[in-house]
Parts: sequence; C-alpha cells; structure tokens
Amino acid sequence: MTTTLTASSARRFRAAARRRRWRSGRLVIVVLLVITLVGGAAYVAVGTDLLSVRTVRVTGNHAVSAPAVLAAAQVPVGTPMVLLDPAPIRQRVLAALPDVASVDVVRSWPTSVRLVVRERVAVAVVARAGRFVLLDASGVLFRTVATAPAGAGVIEVARPGPADPATVAALAVLRTLPADLRAILDVVAAPTAEQVTLRLHGGRDVLWGDAHDGAPKVAVVRVLLRRSGRHIDVSSPGLVTIR
Repeated sequence: MTTTLTASSARRFRAAARRRRWRSGRLVIVVLLVITLVGGAAYVAVGTDLLSVRTVRVTGNHAVSAPAVLAAAQVPVGTPMVLLDPAPIRQRVLAALPDVASVDVVRSWPTSVRLVVRERVAVAVVARAGRFVLLDASGVLFRTVATAPAGAGVIEVARPGPADPATVAALAVLRTLPADLRAILDVVAAPTAEQVTLRLHGGRDVLWGDAHDGAPKVAVVRVLLRRSGRHIDVSSPGLVTIR
C-alpha cells in the first residue's frame, strides 16, 4: 500500500513539475514576443522612414497663404513622427505671422502633419498716418491696411494694445453697441478706461464712461437721440444729461 501511494505521489509530482516548466517556458516566450514586437515597432517608428514626416498641409488659413505658413513653421521633414515636437513649430509660426492667433500641429499618421491655423479677426481699427491698423477682440494689433474693413469700428486710444485698459474698455463698449448705434458711429474715443466717448455722425457725441452698464446705457441713448442736443452724458445711466 505504501509503495503504491509513493509511486502515485511521484507521478503527480512529475506532472506538476512539467506543468510548472510549461508555464514558465510559455511566460518566457510571451515576454520575448512582447520585447520583439515592441523593439520592432520602435525600430519602425524611429529607425526607419516608414513613420517619418513626409508631407505637411495647412488648413484654416484665408488671409495668410499656405506657403507663408509652411515657410514660418519649418516642419522638419524626415523626422520620425513620434519625435516631432509641436511647440517650436507653433512658436515659429506665431512669431513670424501676426495674422495667426493660434496653430495646432496635428499628426496624421502614418507620415503627414497638418497645421490647423486660426487667424485673427479684425473687430476694430486704429487710424495711423492715413492708414488703419487692425485689432482683434483682445486688442492685439496685427496688420496695417489702406482701408478699414466693413464692420470694424474705429477706436482712438493713446497706447493701443491688449494690456492697455483704455483699449480694452473701448473694445468692450464697441461690442455692447447694437446695430442701430453702430450704424451712426464714427469713432470710439477712450482717453482713459473711464472716459469712453462715442462720436456719432453729424457731430453728436455720447460720454459713455466706463464699460459697465451697457444695456441701460444703450436704452437711454436711444431715447436721448430723439431729442435736440449735441452732447449726451450717460456715464451714470441713472442721472443723464443732454445739452
């Protein structure tokens, strides 16, 4: 009886040992396969030109030409796609092309890069030496033109720019004005952020004050424009004057 049990135990032990060796061997095979696949993929991605930049396209551009964007971007053709760094590409485009507000560098696998451009939109202009400098909604000056674009209001400030409080206030007031007031507007003048003035057709002007309380100021101006008087003061919409 003891001999039979010992032989049976030995058989079970050998079978278990074989299963352990098989599992260990299978694990080694799987690890080797993974290493081979990863190494092969890394070699294809970095060590060959199969996944390298071959073509670069520009989309979203209108005022700025695609060749100008490509020349500014200097995307390194031949660089492995996985090693392509978008940051310096964006920086080069923004530094060279003031009309561009942003650019996204998009990898289009396996070998193409797309530069998605968002251009600045002129919402106002500043008159300068008989020409006009375009400003976007944040106050960035980006191009000088001979004629102000349709729909862009003229603002008059001492130091136009996104960090200038008077510029920011003038643009905010301009955004507040409805179409009927924009239609009779000549200039938004802002010697300071608290002294925004609307110069209207026919020589009338409106002291708007700061950029707050836009809606009540619009309502009051509409009423007072029906009356005689060249100078309207709505800087405090609860206490207005006309003379």
